[in-house]
Parts: sequence; C-alpha cells; structure tokens
Amino acid sequence: MAANPQFNILPVHPDSAGATTAQGSTSAHGGSGAHPFSGVIGSDGAHSSAGAHPFPGALGFDAAQGEASAAILERARAGSAGLGYAGNVTPAEALQLLMAGAARLVDVRTPEERKFVGYVPDSVAVPWATGTAFTRNPRFIRELEGKFRKDEVLLFLCRSGARSILAAEAASKAQFHEAYNVLEGFEGELDPQRRRGNHDGWRFRGLPWIQD
Repeated sequence: MAANPQFNILPVHPDSAGATTAQGSTSAHGGSGAHPFSGVIGSDGAHSSAGAHPFPGALGFDAAQGEASAAILERARAGSAGLGYAGNVTPAEALQLLMAGAARLVDVRTPEERKFVGYVPDSVAVPWATGTAFTRNPRFIRELEGKFRKDEVLLFLCRSGARSILAAEAASKAQFHEAYNVLEGFEGELDPQRRRGNHDGWRFRGLPWIQD
C-alpha cells in the first residue's frame, strides 16, 4: 500500500448519532470525567506510578502528542510493504494513539468474547465473525461505515491478531485509508501448553481492560 505523506492527527469523539466529529485543541476525554487510560501505562509498556499520568497532556491534546502519534503511524506505514492494509502497531503504540485521541479502537471479536473475556474501555464493537463457529459477519463493512468516517485512523483488535488482519484488509478495500492491525491481540498467542495470555497480548502487557 502506498505511504500517505501526511497525517492529519485530530482527536475524535462520537456524537449523539454515533458518527465521529473532529475536535480542535482538546480530546474527547478532556472534560471533568476520569480518563479510562489515565495513570496505567508508560510508553515502554510498564505500569506507571499511582496517580501519575504517563503522557503529560493526554487528557487534552497538544503538538507533542500529535507529532508522537504521526511518528507511530509513519513507522507502521513504513513497514506495510506487501500488506493489504495501512500497517501494524504494537499494543503500547495503540494505547498511546488512543490516549492522544488520534485513533479509534475497533474490537472485531464476538460479543461473547467481549462479555466473558473482557474488552478495552471505549473500544467500538464491530464483529468480524459471530458465534462459536466464527461465522463471517456479512454486514461488517456496512457496520463500519455506520460508525466511522473513512479518513479516521482505525485500530483493529481481535483475540490474537489474526481476524484483525482480515478486518483491516477488508476495511482498506472499502476505502478506509487508515486501517491498522494491533499486533498480538487482546489475549495473545497460544503458549506451548496451549494457553493464551502468558507471553503476549493486550491483557498480558498490563494495558487497561474491563469486564462486565
């Protein structure tokens, strides 16, 4: 996929109709409510000290964050040769983009996975497949189009980074120009004992998640 020479990094938030609108100088989490990611993670993937926000200014939006976000996306695109989507980001990079308001997280797992395994706060559920048989969702692109603009930076997350690649490829074909895969997924790959969550994945790395 050809590299996009510029990134227009603006915070976005859902409006009352479910579509997204661009913000100016402050992010969607710049109000008085608690930011779902505050004080939980540093840029190196390590837990930060209690009460300290790992990214100064992340509850608003500043030039430094815009530059850092653009750099993450530029690195992802630089490694996208031969891929059918914009590129890959690590879980820690995905979190940094989310905290800056520079991207939206699309959870393509099944509703059952989200309910019983957990999910990332503020992620938007658009299942790639449904049920225990993982039956392909024929409305996937239509659901994406109903929830996101085609110029938004979208980060696709699944269980281990497989379905999210398929989702990012499909989104790119549907003219979502900034479709990225989140490496490792929510639970990570199976270990030698055929168990997930023991050596990689969003949860393993201590990033924010919740459960119903």
